[in-house]
Amino acid sequence: MDLPFQQHFDTNYVPEDYEVQDIKTLIRHRQVIVDRIDEEIRALTERRNAHADIIHKYSELVSPIRRLPADILSTLFLASKACQEGSLTFAPSDMPAVVVFSHVCRQWRAIVLGMPLLWTSIHVLIPACPSFIGGRPRLPHEDEHSTDPLVTAWQARVELQLDKLNCWLSRSAACPLTVYLKASDTHNPFYGDNPELSNDHASARFTDILCSSSPRWKEVHFTIAINSPSFTFIRPLLRTSDEVPQLEKVHLDVLVAFEEPEITGNTFSLLGAPTITSLKLTRLWDSPPSLPAQWSSLTTLSIGSGYNSMAGYGSPPSVRCNGNQVLKILQLCPKLVRFSVDFGIRADNWGFGVHEESPGEGKVSHLFLESLSIQGHSIPAWLPKLLHLPRLQNLNIASTIPILGRDLNFGGPLIWIQEFGSQLTDVTFGYSSLSRADLLSCLECLPKLTKLRVTDNGISAPTGRIRRSGQAQQGPDARFHNAILTKLTPKFDQSGQCTSKDILCPRLEVFSSDLVERGEAAFTGEALANFIANRRRAFNSDPSIAAIKEVQVWCRAGEGAGLNEQEWDGSSDDLDLNGCRVIVHRYTHELDAGSLWESAGRLGVPAFYSEGYYDI
Repeated sequence: MDLPFQQHFDTNYVPEDYEVQDIKTLIRHRQVIVDRIDEEIRALTERRNAHADIIHKYSELVSPIRRLPADILSTLFLASKACQEGSLTFAPSDMPAVVVFSHVCRQWRAIVLGMPLLWTSIHVLIPACPSFIGGRPRLPHEDEHSTDPLVTAWQARVELQLDKLNCWLSRSAACPLTVYLKASDTHNPFYGDNPELSNDHASARFTDILCSSSPRWKEVHFTIAINSPSFTFIRPLLRTSDEVPQLEKVHLDVLVAFEEPEITGNTFSLLGAPTITSLKLTRLWDSPPSLPAQWSSLTTLSIGSGYNSMAGYGSPPSVRCNGNQVLKILQLCPKLVRFSVDFGIRADNWGFGVHEESPGEGKVSHLFLESLSIQGHSIPAWLPKLLHLPRLQNLNIASTIPILGRDLNFGGPLIWIQEFGSQLTDVTFGYSSLSRADLLSCLECLPKLTKLRVTDNGISAPTGRIRRSGQAQQGPDARFHNAILTKLTPKFDQSGQCTSKDILCPRLEVFSSDLVERGEAAFTGEALANFIANRRRAFNSDPSIAAIKEVQVWCRAGEGAGLNEQEWDGSSDDLDLNGCRVIVHRYTHELDAGSLWESAGRLGVPAFYSEGYYDI
C-alpha cells in the first residue's frame, strides 16, 4: 500500500511549509484509528479478565486444598511451624507461620485457633526505650508536664507486645510452652529519674506475665544481660523446681556484667529442676560443677561458646571451662549421651595456650556418651588419654591454637582421632593447623567412618607448627587438595577390577569439605567427580567399600571452580553420579538480622531490632 510521503520515510527530508499541514492531517487521521483500536483492546481485555475471574472462581471450588480434611491441615500446620522455627534464618521478629495460616480464610482460622499446640512458642521481645530521650532541651511549646512523642510511641509498642504475649498464652491453653526471652537492663545516662524513660516498669509487667506461666514451661531460651542484682528479668532464673514441673530443656546465655556476691553459682535455682534433661550454657558465670544443676538427669549438655573471652563493655571476663572440670562433669552426668564443651580462648603473652596440669588419676569411664564436641584454644593433650568412652561414635574437634603436635601440651584432632578413631562413624575436624602427614594420619585412623566433615579454619603458623621451645615443626601445612582426595578415591586396573586395598575411610558415605582454603582453590571439580564415580563403581565390585551417597562443598558466593547445583545434580551418566546427591553451599560474610541479634546478645550489647508488628 502506497502512502503519502512514503518515499521520504527514514530519510533526512525536511518538508515544505505547505506539506507540514498535510502531514499533520494524516497524523490526526491515523490517531483516530489507533484510539479506536485501543478502545477495542480495552473492551477485549475487560471481557478476557471477566472470563478469567470466573475461571479462577471455578478453579477455587475444585482446588485440592479445599478437599483436605481438618486433621491433614492440622498436620501440615504443625509441620510448617516446626520447619520455620528450625530455620537458621528465622528471627523472632518474623511473622510466625501460624499467624499467616490464621489469615487465609475462615475455615483455616477456625482450625488454627482451635489448635493450642500451634501457639506454644512464646517470643518475649521488649521494645527498647529511645536512648536519647531526656537529653534534649524542652521545646518552646512544651511545658514541664509534656510527654515526649517518642515516649508515647514506645509505650504504645509496649502495650502491643503485652497484648501479643497475653494472646499467645491464652491461645496455647494448657499446652507446654517453649519460651524465648532476650532482655538487657543496659543503663542510659540520659534517662534520669523519670520512670517514663526507663524499661524497669515495662520489664516488670513482662516478667509478671512470663513467670505466671512457668508451670507450663517445657523449653526455655534465655539471653539476658544483667547489669545489677535488681534487674527484674533475674526472676525467671529464680524459679524453683516446684514452679517449673514440666521443664525439660534449658538454654541460658547469661551475662553477669558486674562483680557482686549476690550472683553466685547457686543463685539461679531454675537449673535445679530435676526434670531437665537438656542443658546449654552459652556463657558461664561460675565454675560449671558449682552450678545447681541436676547433673544426674542430663542426657544432653553444652557448655561455653567461642565468645567467652568477650564479656561486654566494662564487665568482668566470663568463667572458662577446663580439662579437670570436663572430667568432673562427666563423672556427675552418668546418663549423658551428647556433650559439647568450648574451652574458650586462653593464651599467654606469646599467644600460646595456657598449660593445665593433668590430675594424674585413672581414666574416667562413661558408658553412654555417643556424641562429643570439643573446641577452644587450650585443649589439654592429656584429656583424651583419661577418657574411656566405649559408645562414642560422633566426634567434633576444633582447636583454634596453631601449635598442635604429638609432643605438645595441647590436643588437636590427631590426638583425639588416634584415641577413638577405630570406633567413630561421624567426625568433624579442622585441619589447617596440622601438617600434611598428620592429616593423613587422622584419615588412616577412621576405618568405620561413614560421615566426614573437614574444614579449613584458617589458623596456621607462618613458619609451620611451633613448639614451645621456639623450634618449628617440619613439614608442609595441610591442604585438602587433589593429593589428599586421591587417597580416598579407589583405583581400577584395565579389567575394571578395584586395585585399592588400602583406601582410606572405606565405609565413607557422606563427605563435606571447604572448596576454597585460605584464598586458594582446594580440590578440582574433576578430582571430586572422579572420587564420587570411583567410590560408587568400587561398591559394585567390592562390598567392603561403601558407595558415596552425599557430597557437600562450601564456598563463598561467586566462587566454586565451575561447580553448581545444576551441573552436579547426580544425573550425569558420563560420570556415573546417579544416586549421589551433590550440594554446593555458597555463603557471604554479611550478617542477617538474626546473626546481628545473636552477635550483639553474646557481647552484651543492645541491638536495634523490630518487635514484629502484625495482626493476630
